[in-house]
Amino acid sequence: MDESMSRGPLLAAGSKARRRLNHFLLPLRYYVMSRRCERNGVANGLPVPPRELTFLVGGGYNLERNLKNGILSAGAIRRSLSKNGLALEDFHDILDFGCGPGRILRNWGHLQANVYGTDYNRKSIEWCEKNLSFATFAVNDLEPPTSWPDAKFDFIYAFSVFTHLGEDLQRAWLSELRRILRVGGYLMLTIHGQAYFGTLSPAEQKEFSEGLLVVQGQSKAGTNSCGVYHPEAWIRRNLTEGFQVVDHIPEGATGTGTQDILLLQKR
Repeated sequence: MDESMSRGPLLAAGSKARRRLNHFLLPLRYYVMSRRCERNGVANGLPVPPRELTFLVGGGYNLERNLKNGILSAGAIRRSLSKNGLALEDFHDILDFGCGPGRILRNWGHLQANVYGTDYNRKSIEWCEKNLSFATFAVNDLEPPTSWPDAKFDFIYAFSVFTHLGEDLQRAWLSELRRILRVGGYLMLTIHGQAYFGTLSPAEQKEFSEGLLVVQGQSKAGTNSCGVYHPEAWIRRNLTEGFQVVDHIPEGATGTGTQDILLLQKR
């Protein structure tokens, strides 16, 4: 008998045993990582989300990396505003659209502004309401509208949200965010831009080069299983109605891979 064939069942059994062991150890490892994040300051003096919510946001259980990415994203927001003569402290009402379990929003506890978060995952919002008491939270559906009145906010940001919404949902949510934004207010989006071109299939690259939105996993919109890629021509045709483009910063969204930042101002 081929020696490699004789080892096959043993290797499979060993892999299964390792998976069982990892499953058993996961809660302990996550607990240890949670305590480390509290000690080294990454948790920012706040409770950390349970492992199922960390997985939901990042596709893994690395809490420390997730929290650090939130800090990096918060820094990217500040830098992008500062580049255009703005600061978070300029705003009175701030909305984190698609906040999840507060990965970015948890960094705004010191602000004097009214901070809001919304997400369509109810468990994330329930956790935020219990643990991030400095902010106000709401649950939204996959499709608009929200429950807020017209012109409620003067700054809205959506990090890694439009990267997971199909074309119709993007247009619908842009219209809704414009509705709840004050005239002169700012909207900041992150998108998969030119930096992701090499990750696309040849057919998708052709679509992207022709200025078409590339959507993967359309049926799973709103989750990480749906990936959306934005050529600049499509952005200017579809994501700027009623807005002035203040800035487009390629690969500016640190903490979210190499996504671009798009800063818009409501006319």
